[in-house]
Amino acid sequence: MQAKEMVMKKYTLFIIACVSVMTACRQAPQTTEEAPIEADTTDVSSEPDSTIWGRLGESTGMSAFEFITDAGDTLEIYRTNPENGIDGNLMGQIRNTTDKFALTLQSDGESMATAINSTQLLRKWRCKDGSITIHSGGLITSDSLSLDGWKLWNGHLLLGQKLQTEYGEMHRMDTMDIVRLSTSELVIKNEYGELTRYTPDY
Repeated sequence: MQAKEMVMKKYTLFIIACVSVMTACRQAPQTTEEAPIEADTTDVSSEPDSTIWGRLGESTGMSAFEFITDAGDTLEIYRTNPENGIDGNLMGQIRNTTDKFALTLQSDGESMATAINSTQLLRKWRCKDGSITIHSGGLITSDSLSLDGWKLWNGHLLLGQKLQTEYGEMHRMDTMDIVRLSTSELVIKNEYGELTRYTPDY
């Protein structure tokens, strides 16, 4: 009789253990479920930003830049690569040594790829769809457009906007190229080659 009871106890413990394992498996978290979409995401590139921030030195001339970085280093930068003859793209005027520039370099590390006068961007601009005001610190305000932020990234202008989707509010950054920048106009081009022209809104 005792042997029979021992067998029944072992059988009962075996059943309990099996049920526990099956329950744990059913309650395990699912790893294939999609992660929720995060709002205000500004990570638009897997490549690090190579922009060097600074200003032009007084020795800047027609063929070379004297570039003083925010870290206090002084760089002598060719406007045309002496090895291959490729010209750098200068966006904005060389007006004042206090103007802030965003600089990227060609592969030789000594020649300008792009130099954007970011100080000249900071103003109110108008296009056919409305007006925007570009502020320091990466903020854009607008009377009719959904743009709300900007940054210079590897020689490109990134424009941020908030979008309402079926998943809720999302933040998107669009990559633009600056075609022209002066005191009288700002022309940008999107990834499809479409141009938008802004003029000063006084």
